[in-house]
Amino acid sequence: MNRYLRIGILCLTMGLVGLSGVRAQNYVQNGGFETGDFTDWTLSGDTTVATVSSADPHTGNYSAALGTTYGTGYLSQTLSVTPNQSYFLSFWVTTDGSLPNSLDVSFDGNSVASFQNLGPGYQIYEYQVTPTVANPVLQFAFQDTSGYIYLDDVRLGTSSATPEVNSLVGLGFLLALGGVWGVRRARTRTKATTISNSY
Repeated sequence: MNRYLRIGILCLTMGLVGLSGVRAQNYVQNGGFETGDFTDWTLSGDTTVATVSSADPHTGNYSAALGTTYGTGYLSQTLSVTPNQSYFLSFWVTTDGSLPNSLDVSFDGNSVASFQNLGPGYQIYEYQVTPTVANPVLQFAFQDTSGYIYLDDVRLGTSSATPEVNSLVGLGFLLALGGVWGVRRARTRTKATTISNSY
């Protein structure tokens, strides 16, 4: 087999495997709300106007649009993890600029973060958490009676969503691009050899 073709296939395979591994490392189900609804999540409290919307996603086509009419709404999910192991919890949040608003995040019964009067423009928030049980509850308590808080790309993984995972994604893309280059180079050399042998 042509040397460039072997290199191309190897790089392309490693890149695709790396990218699929990064995407798969999330203990939150439907964390990007790409089902178009709240599948795998539980809504409670004041959820009259809470919905999954295509108006302002961070990535993909959808995000959770969290609004209320009179009180506090709750969005929660029971996860399956290894107790006493450290994890990284991350999520992206923005708003439509409406005030006042609030968002309180808890995990395994403990408060993780509390926000008041969030502004527009997606921001990532990440926290290291250690569950004490195998099925901890991740919960977002929200209030916004005049607009929406948009939540997207909720993730719980064993590595950070900021430097490490993004680096892996970049490496995966580079390997994939290297694979494409190797395959094209191999085809070019094969074509050149064929033309040369025809004379």
